[in-house]
Amino acid sequence: ERINSADSGLLGGYSLRYPMPPLDSMCSRTKSLDVFFDELRREEPTQYVAVVGCGCSLATEPVAEISHYYNMPTISYASSAKLFSNRERFRSFFRTDPSEENLSPGMAKVVRYYGWRQVAMLTQEESLFLDTQATVKMLLTAEGINVTTREFATRQNPLTVDDLFVEGDDTRVFILNMYSFHARTILCQASQNGFTSPRYTWITLGWYAKGWWKWNTEGNETVPCSDEEMISVLERGVALLQYPVVNESLNTASNISSEQFLQDYEARAVRDGYAPTVTAPLAYDAVWVLATALEGVAQRVASRDDAGCEGASGELVPLGNFTYDNEKLWCLLHSELQETDFLGVSGHVHFDEQGSRLENSV
Repeated sequence: ERINSADSGLLGGYSLRYPMPPLDSMCSRTKSLDVFFDELRREEPTQYVAVVGCGCSLATEPVAEISHYYNMPTISYASSAKLFSNRERFRSFFRTDPSEENLSPGMAKVVRYYGWRQVAMLTQEESLFLDTQATVKMLLTAEGINVTTREFATRQNPLTVDDLFVEGDDTRVFILNMYSFHARTILCQASQNGFTSPRYTWITLGWYAKGWWKWNTEGNETVPCSDEEMISVLERGVALLQYPVVNESLNTASNISSEQFLQDYEARAVRDGYAPTVTAPLAYDAVWVLATALEGVAQRVASRDDAGCEGASGELVPLGNFTYDNEKLWCLLHSELQETDFLGVSGHVHFDEQGSRLENSV
């Protein structure tokens, strides 16, 4: 709404829109590709200019790897896997959330701060989590801290992992390095096995959806633990996430403060029946990144400026005439995205050469 208003100063003569209802990748590689190609093959196809999403790294990976073949960039707000910092593989990928590799040193520092000498790390076998495990284990082992690791496949019930809960094991600190549904499954079993606070401490990822541990959260119905049982495990636990450095009272490029954005967002989430998520400011800024880049392209087309993209195939045509074989407009858009530099509701937004957001968090 703000982008399409006359006051934004962006994309005069155009409206920036997305499909309704929004396309759902369901955090699945297969589903994300199905949705992507279904949109391209529709009988009355919409001519898209970019992909914003997906909502998790494993769904983003296959789409981000191929979208440039259709001359569309992918802009993600919640895909923090280290693997995306590879410009040869992900040729036109950008993200407003910092790489998860920035979180690993913080996780190791928490363990050292509390003086824990032995921890167990339970990891879902996805690159997002395996990279984190490797870094955390390296950092802690170098400090003489004993780290045991156990992994499970995404489609595997984590409760089938050997030696998940071992009688007589001296480990008191567990790091859950996985998506939230699997975390809830393990914590429910931990409650039933007596691995509860204060004797045991559980470390989880802080970017899970609000209320992820509650029984009535969507998808949790099959995990047979009450909220009280979950609290018995999570009490005195630690949740870790990268927190953006932002002055909440400052007006941003979208002419709204971070504080006002959060108030408006939470009010709408309640009105529409959605659980608020910590990624909302990142998603908002991702769309703003695209809008400002498209405005830059529109201005360059109007002035016939294709500097840096002279050798790209395709005509220097208005945005409304973009087609998937127009490499020149993609080249201009990629260039404008790379030059992104503004104050967003999640803080300062700018990218390194791999399209990853430069550090803006603690």
